Amino acid sequence: MDEVLGSDICKSLMCPHVYSGCDSTSAFYGKGKKKVYDVMKYDPELIQCFAGLGESFTAWSELAEDLEVFACKLFGDTSKDINAARYKSFCGTTSEKSLPPCKDALLTAY
Repeated sequence: MDEVLGSDICKSLMCPHVYSGCDSTSAFYGKGKKKVYDVMKYDPELIQCFAGLGESFTAWSELAEDLEVFACKLFGDTSKDINAARYKSFCGTTSEKSLPPCKDALLTAY
């Protein structure tokens, strides 16, 4: 598998799986595993973020920023502020079920 995906992606695959919803965590509405993988695989910083997730019991501020950027990208927004992405989605034609989480909800997830 390392030969096809690369060792960095292989090392980081478990965390996006859990972070995007599994048996014990909620999922982002309408965002499946393929979308999560597609967002992650083209961004080396996100790959490193997910590779380091879970290595320590204490989260660091860079992790929170990286996860916020990831959530923005997951919902198709180029900003680095999930609340701004949520507001833009709210002002658009997105249903309330499809809104990105607010920053407080996003950061309490990890």
